[in-house]
Amino acid sequence: ADTMPILAIQGPHGAANARVGRAFTRPLHAAATAAGVPLAWRRVRTARSLTGCLQRLERAQVQRAQVQVVLLDAGDLATDDHALRGTALRQAIEELPMPYIEVQDDAAHLLEPRLHPRHAPLVTVVLRHQLEHAYALALSIALRRLASPAPLHPLSRRGLSWAGTRAGPRLGGALSRGVALGHETGFDSGSTLD
Repeated sequence: ADTMPILAIQGPHGAANARVGRAFTRPLHAAATAAGVPLAWRRVRTARSLTGCLQRLERAQVQRAQVQVVLLDAGDLATDDHALRGTALRQAIEELPMPYIEVQDDAAHLLEPRLHPRHAPLVTVVLRHQLEHAYALALSIALRRLASPAPLHPLSRRGLSWAGTRAGPRLGGALSRGVALGHETGFDSGSTLD
């Protein structure tokens, strides 16, 4: 099977969509190729297609190891509160079996502060009105991570131990109303103290 160690998933960027074409991705592909790492690119137009892309990625990962790092850019989708309502997108992010880097050119468009997923980004890169530079920085972080020692295999002793550790809070949410509330609201002190 072909491997794609880095996958960029990019949502729409309104007026900036004109500049998010081949000229935008060419230097990123060149940097990845120079490092000997394949870079794949997926563009999504709706929150539903973003959720589906993340879910397909999770299913493919279960079948065979492919993507090792995701560059996640929801673009303008993050400002659509109606589209983000519900838990499908948050659950898809939480169930990603690999680290992700959230990339944006505007902090108001970040998913993490809106969704409060338990699987937080490895790092968040925001460079106001400089999407090209934000991607370049995120890609360099991903390439450096891939050059580091190999991540834990999910079926190794330590991998299984961490899987159990991550499953603990989910079990706690099923057994405790307070922990369940924390999962729903992102463990912010305001709603959990009310």
